[in-house]
Amino acid sequence: MKELAYAWRTLRKSAGFAGLGVLTLALGVGASIAVYALAEGLLLRSLPYPAPERLVTITDVHVRRGESGVGQENFRDGRRWGRGCGWAAATPGCGSWA
Repeated sequence: MKELAYAWRTLRKSAGFAGLGVLTLALGVGASIAVYALAEGLLLRSLPYPAPERLVTITDVHVRRGESGVGQENFRDGRRWGRGCGWAAATPGCGSWA
C-alpha cells in the first residue's frame, strides 16, 4: 500500500508526465479498436450472400494477353447457358466494362 501512495504522490508532482501517459494509453487503445473494427469488417465478417462459401471468380484466358476478367458480352452469354448457377452477378472493374 505504501508503494501506491508513493506512486500517487509522484504522479501529482509531475502532472504533465501523468497526462502524457494517460493520453498515450488512450491513443493506443483507440488505435487498437480501430484496427480491429477494420479487420472485422473486411476480413472476418461473412459476405452478404446466402452461401458465401459457394462464390467463385470466373476469368477468361487469352493466348497473348493471359488471364483477365470476363467481359460484359461473355458474362451475358454465360448467364444464358449457365445452368449450374442459381444466379450470377458482376461488378464493374472486373474485365472489360467499357
